[in-house]
Amino acid sequence: MFTYDRTVAGPRFRAGQSWALAVFGSAFLSACGGGGGGGTEAIPPPAVDDVQVGDPGTCYDNPEFSRDGTLMVWFEPDGTLLPDGNVAGKMWQCNVDLATGEFVPNDCRGFSGFDTTLFGRAYIGKDVHGLYYVGQDPSGQLVKVQPTAADDGIVTALTTPADTTRRGIYSSTLPDSPKNYVYWLRSNGSLYPQDVDSVDLQYIDLDDPTNIVTIEHQDKPPGDFTAIDVAFPRYFAGTSVITYGRRDANGFIQVMEVDLAAPNPVQITSDPHDKVATYPFEFQGTRYLASGVDHTSMSELHAQMAGSDQFEVIQTFEPITTDLANPCQAASQEPYFVNDELFMSFQLTDCSRGSNFLTNTGEIWVARLLQPTVELTEVSRSNSDVKNEPEPVVGTSKSWVFYTAYPDGSSPLTACYEVRRAAAPE
Repeated sequence: MFTYDRTVAGPRFRAGQSWALAVFGSAFLSACGGGGGGGTEAIPPPAVDDVQVGDPGTCYDNPEFSRDGTLMVWFEPDGTLLPDGNVAGKMWQCNVDLATGEFVPNDCRGFSGFDTTLFGRAYIGKDVHGLYYVGQDPSGQLVKVQPTAADDGIVTALTTPADTTRRGIYSSTLPDSPKNYVYWLRSNGSLYPQDVDSVDLQYIDLDDPTNIVTIEHQDKPPGDFTAIDVAFPRYFAGTSVITYGRRDANGFIQVMEVDLAAPNPVQITSDPHDKVATYPFEFQGTRYLASGVDHTSMSELHAQMAGSDQFEVIQTFEPITTDLANPCQAASQEPYFVNDELFMSFQLTDCSRGSNFLTNTGEIWVARLLQPTVELTEVSRSNSDVKNEPEPVVGTSKSWVFYTAYPDGSSPLTACYEVRRAAAPE
């Protein structure tokens, strides 16, 4: 059961307790120490509603959804491998019908504002004019698209100096502000995170696009990734604040916070664990961080302490029924909210043959959080596909998690990604 701790701006769970209720499986398992009786009760597993969407013959790389779920953008590779190892293709957009979960048009080839690359693809933001996204073309030129319809948009080439070493280009969501920002990682030595010499976290103010500001430089440790590639930079939605990873003096990946309006990075976690794929958000007046833990199958929910800039773990969770032989790499945690309740989608990988989530079998799960017992539901179909990039969308009468899938063992550079839509608990 949870208790209210006056040092936390919200409900806090007793330290050391790991609550888990696997509701997808052949048995109902009461949480250990979770206020209910022990033992199990056999129940039939719920039906999984998991379907392919879009054109079955199209390869949908890295689909991204707007926070309101009405817009999807994605990268379509054309098979061209560029000299720097990048992959050429197009950036596409379409609308999403929130009543049905279908794309408009149904193949999501609504409008392509620019040619792009695998690493130059765009992520969606929102300004005073509405949704927009910024990516870059194969020459390294940043391009902004402001959609005006599913099949149209205003395309603007930014005056930022061209640079083909950018990747992870994220636009801010500040619809009530005259200011908006775009950040990215600049790769030095290689575009691929495992091969870089170092990375730089950089950004621009869209009102001053020629002025590139560097927040942090990180060298890659031998045989490992930079901390900023493990706890990748993310916006606190609706703010100019981003979080990112940095190793502390003991080598643990901690979370840093920096406001792009007045950059002064501050460390906001300090526990002895690596944070993986951290996602910051606000819910009912409290600021949270969700993350994987030490590349294991466990996830953590951190809450900001009242009157402090520090976040502490208030809840941990991991699936206890899974078809994966060696589950690990809980990642891509992303929240959604229904009827004042917090849900979170995430992915797991089978690490029996290595820990690469891009080449090994995966599962997509949803957790219902901030309850005395965490309810965990596997929403993806059970097969050997690689499954990544869960994206929750709350529709008008139901919720879904969209994700990408392709055959286990395939190369992520040549595989044809399909987009699937799984019904989500709410």
